[in-house]
Amino acid sequence: EDPNTGAQYILNEDGESYTLIGFTKAIAAAYFVPETFNGKNVTTVGPAVFNARAYFKTEVSESVKGIAALIFGTGTPNDAGGTTWADNNVKYIGDYNFVGMTGLSQLRLPSSLDQKVMSHCFIDAFPGPVFVRIPRGVEELVDCFSWSGAMFNNTTNAPNTFVILPSSFKKFTNCWKNGGVATMGI
Repeated sequence: EDPNTGAQYILNEDGESYTLIGFTKAIAAAYFVPETFNGKNVTTVGPAVFNARAYFKTEVSESVKGIAALIFGTGTPNDAGGTTWADNNVKYIGDYNFVGMTGLSQLRLPSSLDQKVMSHCFIDAFPGPVFVRIPRGVEELVDCFSWSGAMFNNTTNAPNTFVILPSSFKKFTNCWKNGGVATMGI
């Protein structure tokens, strides 16, 4: 466990990398998934790590719910006054992530992943219009981009979510249900 952030990790079978598996205390409103832990790459985010409904401790659940910026990468200031982003070492994101994150207005995912399917992600998330760039390598989204109506006073008016799909993408399975509205592009 990282004593500063409360992030918990497990060593992967290869003995050379870690999986981020959750948090034991409240986290900041802007969270950068680290490149390394104990000198070894963080290559995986486990299931339901960024899922406000997955935590029993109210302070952790509320902090995950309120994350405004979630960044998988490192930024370097550029000459134009902006930031140039580079990927961190994450190559796999588990199911049930980005759930109940109603404060999330900025999400920077890795540009590519070593997984073909993302499942049960982006549910009851985003307070307003947001861009989600699906990483290269992902071919299918299963049960993603759904809204229960709970975050919209039980209406079906979900926020617009602009999804940018990679050339590897092939299909949606059971997505955009319960009022989800999207503009998609490749």
